[in-house]
Amino acid sequence: MIGTSGQHGAFSEAVVRTMAQATGRPVIFPLSNPVSRAEAHPADLARWSAGRALVGTGSPFGIAGVTQVNNIYIFPGVGLGALAAGADRVTDAMFMAAARTLGTMGGDDTLLPPIERLREVALDIAVAVAAQAAADGVATPDAAIDRDTIAAQMWTPTY
Repeated sequence: MIGTSGQHGAFSEAVVRTMAQATGRPVIFPLSNPVSRAEAHPADLARWSAGRALVGTGSPFGIAGVTQVNNIYIFPGVGLGALAAGADRVTDAMFMAAARTLGTMGGDDTLLPPIERLREVALDIAVAVAAQAAADGVATPDAAIDRDTIAAQMWTPTY
């Protein structure tokens, strides 16, 4: 289940328990912000699914094992890809390209790639987003949309 309703409690105990009975590893993403509008609290989801649910949130709950998945995985690559392409806007298809790319990056036992791979994730998504921007006709005509050029544009924090 993916929650984007902004309706606290939309993922009820009855719904989650039914889902957990029907599948061994339910995937539940209460993505609405702020925490007060999340469709369910991650602790409740864990309890209602007997700890089997894979939970990703849209707000930081500060619970071990629960990742805020909306911002950390998609947005850096979308921004980098749009900038690299010189896009004049971000299209729905560009977001779909980002989501499809991310969907290929999980492991055998995980839906999402490990946090330690965030730079690689951002780069892969940026390449897909930039290519989609070109396909959508929103990229600068002379934009160099290749992995090496986009990688060279990534910011590297140095302290």
